[in-house]
Amino acid sequence: MSPVTGKDGVQKFDSVDAASIVNLYKKQLDVDVSQVFQGLSKIEILKCGQTGYHFYYPFNLAGDAAFYEELQHKMTGNLSYYRGWGYDHAFAINKVRPNEAVLDIGCGSGNFLEKAREITDNVTGLEFNEKAINECRKKGLSVQNETIEKHAGSNPEKYDLVCIFQVLEHIYDIKPFLEASVATVKKGGRLIIGVPNNEPYLQGYHKYSTLNLPPHHMGMWNKSSFEKIQDVYGIKLLEVVYDGKATLTLDMYYRAKMLWGIKSEIQHHTKLEKLKMLLAAPITFFPSFYRKITRGLSSRNIVVVFEKI
Repeated sequence: MSPVTGKDGVQKFDSVDAASIVNLYKKQLDVDVSQVFQGLSKIEILKCGQTGYHFYYPFNLAGDAAFYEELQHKMTGNLSYYRGWGYDHAFAINKVRPNEAVLDIGCGSGNFLEKAREITDNVTGLEFNEKAINECRKKGLSVQNETIEKHAGSNPEKYDLVCIFQVLEHIYDIKPFLEASVATVKKGGRLIIGVPNNEPYLQGYHKYSTLNLPPHHMGMWNKSSFEKIQDVYGIKLLEVVYDGKATLTLDMYYRAKMLWGIKSEIQHHTKLEKLKMLLAAPITFFPSFYRKITRGLSSRNIVVVFEKI
């Protein structure tokens, strides 16, 4: 059953090797995720037949709070997992209008809400991490520790603008989450979602990108899948933007990784792997160049704006 539509019609797209995922997290991030994949040899990548959304299966692979705390501690040396000011924040802040009601789902330490409050006093955040909530409250922000499903029950059609920044890719049970998110939006209001863009690289020829794999990410979005969820949730796609343009060199690089079966990230390549990448250049140039001139090369992050109809 599709986690986006709640209906049958799921197709197998690909699979990833569980042992490889465990090794990548340990080698590149020094995080032990072996317990998550115990008893599994392969992780399925499935595709929703109606929307084209790609997701990992089984669903019980999603990381818990302890995983995210350890991951961020290993990556940054502190226990605060939350991002600073991102490309999606910079885009969305220009959509905030005076006196509008704004909701940020998964607001972290409140960076976006703090900026939005300079435009409108009516800002609210949802967050589970108590440390982050305390940081928000020190800033005088209204933040609640509750699910969007619960919040929607007592706040139907309350907000002019609802934002979901770098959250959706972590969730496996998409349908109730998005239904509740849309339920909080006024008719004619907007829903802004920012996620990693998984087309073409992570769905095609860079599937062993460590942080795009479980237990960190559970789903893979692109422009097409967002276009096709409009009828499912009663929303209209208004705008799609990317955080930049991918280069021909980057496209060639990912194709070379796939060609040689190289799973490590660039900072962990061996000398032999680097040599193989160079040797692959004459082979990867032409398909990459063809894609560039026919379909274009989009970047690794995407923001979409919907209107509730």
